[in-house]
Amino acid sequence: MLSVYFKIMMLLFGTMNSTATNHSPVHHHHHCVQEIIGSEVMPPSTSFETSVMPPDTEEKRIKWRDGGKLTWDDFQAYPDYEDFQIAALTSSAISYRYYCMDDKLHVTVDAIFRKEESWVKPEAMTPHYLEHEQLHFDITELYARKLRKALKQEFKCYEKWKLEQIATEHLAAWRAAEKEYDLKTSYSLNEAKQGEWFIKVSNDLLDYDDFQIKEPVEPLTPLKYTPSVVIPIKPIQQLKVSKKK
Repeated sequence: MLSVYFKIMMLLFGTMNSTATNHSPVHHHHHCVQEIIGSEVMPPSTSFETSVMPPDTEEKRIKWRDGGKLTWDDFQAYPDYEDFQIAALTSSAISYRYYCMDDKLHVTVDAIFRKEESWVKPEAMTPHYLEHEQLHFDITELYARKLRKALKQEFKCYEKWKLEQIATEHLAAWRAAEKEYDLKTSYSLNEAKQGEWFIKVSNDLLDYDDFQIKEPVEPLTPLKYTPSVVIPIKPIQQLKVSKKK
């Protein structure tokens, strides 16, 4: 059996908004680090998540994909009603995992939204707040792309330390960007700054478009042909040739 190393680093970043634009901005910072290490696991046909995580893990998270947008239905955790200042909480993560094969490290990086740790109170369910939370997820994807670019180089299996160092630096930059976004936009209350950040992040995502994960194109549905219509062909009538007398 190949000796395989998997590692997934998930850093969860929480954000929230005030319940109305005329209220003072409130903030809450939620941060959790979780490491799951597996060895002697066959790659890559065996799913790492299903081998060491509950089978319903995939249903509790959303991977960032172009065109996909969050909805309030994705915020599935029970709100903290004991804290009157927090109206919504978003939990996003950058995960990376790698395994050794043919003396090379093969790496996968994903931007993830955690449904079971994100929640919203009814009074915060507005399009404005949802756009603010969506941009948090977009920033997560931006730094996932930056990390994919940085890890595109070839790593030998003994160079895990080098890969980890690069990942740590990019994850620190990601956390700083998320904090800066909240501070500069006053947690979405400054609509002008909110608009500026929307344009900035959108342009940055385009700059790193080559490093987004593009899912395989689904096979096209076979064309449905109408049944062939058989048109009977009448036999050619023989010409009547008059006999010469």
